[in-house]
Amino acid sequence: MRHFRTVYVQQYMGVCSTKLTEKGAASRCPEGRLALVRYCLCFLLCALPLGGPSEAAPAGRWPPVVPETIAETCATRELALLRPLAVRPMSAFGGGYTAGVGSVVWEAEDARTWRDGWCALGVYCAAEPAAAAGAKGATSPLAGPRGLYDHERATLFVATDDDAVPAAAIAHETTHALQHQNYPQLAAIHLWHNRDLAAAANAALEGDAHLVGAAFDPPWRLSYCSMNPRHATANLQRLWRWRADNFWAHEGFPHVFGPGLALQRQLAGGNAGANALVQAPPLATRTVLAPDASDGVAFIDLAVDVDANGLAERNCERGLANTAGVVGIWGLLLQHGAEGVDTAAMPGFLEAWLGDRFVHLACDGEQGDELAWLTQWRSAEAAGEFLRRYRQVAAVATAHGKVLGAVPTATHRGEQVLVATAGLRQQRAALFDAPRKIFHSYGEWTAANCYPQAQCEPAPTVAEAGTTQTCDDAAPSSRLADWIGRIRDARAQYRLPTPAELTELANQAGELATFCIRNSLGNSDLALACRAIVTGIRHWQGWQADTSWQLLPHCATPAELKEWLRSGYHPDVPRPFAAPDGFASLYGAPLAAAAFADGGVAGLRRLLANPPLSTAPLLGLPPVEIGFARLPEAALAAAGCTISATDVRGPFAIWTLLLDYGAGFNANAPPPLLAHWRGDRQFYLRCGEDAGWMWASSWHSRSAARQFAAHYAGLDATVAETGLAPGPPRRKGRMVLVTPPALRSRAERLASALAWETSRDWREWAAAGCSPQEACRGTPPGAVAPNE
Repeated sequence: MRHFRTVYVQQYMGVCSTKLTEKGAASRCPEGRLALVRYCLCFLLCALPLGGPSEAAPAGRWPPVVPETIAETCATRELALLRPLAVRPMSAFGGGYTAGVGSVVWEAEDARTWRDGWCALGVYCAAEPAAAAGAKGATSPLAGPRGLYDHERATLFVATDDDAVPAAAIAHETTHALQHQNYPQLAAIHLWHNRDLAAAANAALEGDAHLVGAAFDPPWRLSYCSMNPRHATANLQRLWRWRADNFWAHEGFPHVFGPGLALQRQLAGGNAGANALVQAPPLATRTVLAPDASDGVAFIDLAVDVDANGLAERNCERGLANTAGVVGIWGLLLQHGAEGVDTAAMPGFLEAWLGDRFVHLACDGEQGDELAWLTQWRSAEAAGEFLRRYRQVAAVATAHGKVLGAVPTATHRGEQVLVATAGLRQQRAALFDAPRKIFHSYGEWTAANCYPQAQCEPAPTVAEAGTTQTCDDAAPSSRLADWIGRIRDARAQYRLPTPAELTELANQAGELATFCIRNSLGNSDLALACRAIVTGIRHWQGWQADTSWQLLPHCATPAELKEWLRSGYHPDVPRPFAAPDGFASLYGAPLAAAAFADGGVAGLRRLLANPPLSTAPLLGLPPVEIGFARLPEAALAAAGCTISATDVRGPFAIWTLLLDYGAGFNANAPPPLLAHWRGDRQFYLRCGEDAGWMWASSWHSRSAARQFAAHYAGLDATVAETGLAPGPPRRKGRMVLVTPPALRSRAERLASALAWETSRDWREWAAAGCSPQEACRGTPPGAVAPNE
């Protein structure tokens, strides 16, 4: 059997997103419960066999993000490249992906040997591999990885079709280069020889690389920070999928469980803790899943004599020899329906797994192939538990694999269980007595030449020719330490609200929503601000119901949370805030999160008792005294007019008006002018045969009023479709008046009679009668003392 080499491949898919719903509660939002997929598992392992020779990209061809990110990754991780890292275009790497393995380079016969061995065991049996076009090996095609690292050639491959190479992907792959150059003993991790060890040890490598990559990606940082650590394992297990044609257990294990493992070390000891983890990675998946269990792992040298018992006459040849491990056994029992095995939690008896090894023999003739599989347990009781469950699935697993000629027999001897086919019956005693060694650390195992191998894999020493990068110019970087510190702070601040507090806040939010509906008639701005607060509270309730996002209010700045919501809820909408639902979500949820982060449940009570009086604070504008205008009946009668409708546009509507009909305004931030808004009101007047909207807006100063009048005068003539008159408005001191030409003379007389009543905040407005109403409809929600 020829040797193959491992290639660390990561594909960063920026478009991969899980769209959360506003109802966010875990019981009603299954997508929300799996939202971590969006950031963690969007980095997919890809197996891409090498193509033919290709010219390296010239140095000037790389976008600046490539050398800059490589240098900053060295500084972030506080490690140096010990030899230059070759950087080549992705076009120099051709091929595809092998399901169930991950990223490997091998010939077609090796892929088939791998598949048949796992089929014989019944753990994993993909469809027959088909050669990819132009590929050296037999793998499935995969398009578009943004970056990958080949540790044997010390080469980073980067997509060069545009300048949008994600910095997180480059940082992730550069971290793998730093790992292998600084700790060459990591070259001993082999997918071929021990898939369980590879999954466990790569959890340390991939976890470290994921964290460093996350330092370059704000949404990904939030995903790690937001998860309640008490439920992290259960959340991650939900990301596992076992299916007959896509065995994700070993392949996905490093990416699902690695980040949590690396995060623990970073939180406890920074980069020094991460280095210790990478230098001494776990020896088995059981060590990761059950860290409190004994750390010793048995490595078994299971040898089958192919010259005995007629095996040579049947032309039997050694095929795959490998280790299933706890993850493999769990997957085998799960996918074939063993009693009491599900994805919710690892079966307890698997904590007593000590080691295992299987050997597949490919034989000619009608008798089929042969299999020997020896498992070692820490107690006879645990061995018996495994034996009972295996016997439940043995026939189904054999039929599924379609490799063995008959169902193998499982035999129990003390703390061992041997699964063997009929052709190996006379070798069972020798198989039970197969040599084994127990190791307690990765270094101890590599010092023993990676037993039961003859020797460990030598480390790569030469980088490919081509454009090379070093860390010589890397400036010190606190990027990783800063967000790890934020996670540490978030976990220290967090307290799960009690059911009584959640109920109280839900009731108070409902009362506020009802009060606003009844008292914001004729004031769309106030209604939108109130709706945003109630929506923000509902978002917060959803986060508290989902353990993946419980710490989110403590992790995100308002700007980060707004972008997170935008990308998750409205990834394809250029201006999601333009609709009321979008505004309420994007601006209300950050305000609720900030209130909770600053004052806990009491902070949310204060927000609900005294919400914003307009959309200005939601837009990040300072809270100010706001004027509410009314037209006296006497003035209307004197002008011969009546009012058919009224409304308040407010800062948000003025901003969208300028965006829709003006030019040069920023859709990502409101214009500074809106900080000077002090109130406005529209009246639809009927004055004899003439009718139209009169709009009066109040500003902090004559200069601000003049500036707004100039902006309005420059709006496109199609502003008339809003009902407002196009053309230059009239300015009266600090007030700007927009009127149709037919109503101008009457409207200006009415504007002089406007009565402006001011309120400093929502509580003062409600106490004064909910101006411009004469009295509030209903009782406002109970106020909370400012010092509560």
